[in-house]
Amino acid sequence: MAAMLYASNINQFWFGAPYNANTGEYSLPGFGSFQLYPNGWINHDQLGWIWVSLPATLTDAWFWVSKMNTWVWFDLVNFPAIWSESDNSWLLYSEWTTNPSYFWNYNTQKWETY
Repeated sequence: MAAMLYASNINQFWFGAPYNANTGEYSLPGFGSFQLYPNGWINHDQLGWIWVSLPATLTDAWFWVSKMNTWVWFDLVNFPAIWSESDNSWLLYSEWTTNPSYFWNYNTQKWETY
């Protein structure tokens, strides 16, 4: 797996994401709103706490999603589809759900909640 993203360059992955100074949140179309923290964590408005591991490119990354207790692979092109390491499957994130969040598991052909 790629080296972990250090706090000093965490904004590189999110470069270009609009920042709302009133809420302190960044936003990416299709990904949603989130807050960046200098320790390398982000707090996503729907997925909760996420740790980002920065790969060779800045268009995709491995995320540790605390809510799901697993690593998922995310890229800006395929989101809301993500690859779950623990399920060894593609999951389709249902963006209109929050607590719990719903994911369609392509292997099991069932909805999963986190």
